[in-house]
Amino acid sequence: MTEYWDHVAKTSYHLRQKRPIVTDIFYRRLVISLVSSLTSVKRSRILKLDAYNEATNTQYGFYMMGEDADLISVDISAGIIKKAAERTKKRNLYNRSHFIVSDFRRLPIRSQAVDISCSFGSIEHVEEY
Repeated sequence: MTEYWDHVAKTSYHLRQKRPIVTDIFYRRLVISLVSSLTSVKRSRILKLDAYNEATNTQYGFYMMGEDADLISVDISAGIIKKAAERTKKRNLYNRSHFIVSDFRRLPIRSQAVDISCSFGSIEHVEEY
């Protein structure tokens, strides 16, 4: 699976786009609205189980951060993480963004280290689910 996502990081048209397209904006608004309506937790530390959206123009995690939350993104692909980190720098969020190259099925994170976790397109790539 790592090889596949590293290949996607090098070849995906979606990752090469310079500006958001209509669907990026639509899905971003939908996801942020849904997360906001379903959670009452103050989101100080957000765990995202992939970094693909942050590597593209949808960037759900960046918008979920608001003014003061930290974002921890776990992704199996170092290539995807690299692209997400580049976008983080462009948005001046680098000091509040943390990236981990790992399989989300074996998270290297302590219990209760985050306030909320989310995934928007990861679990369906895991064969046993």
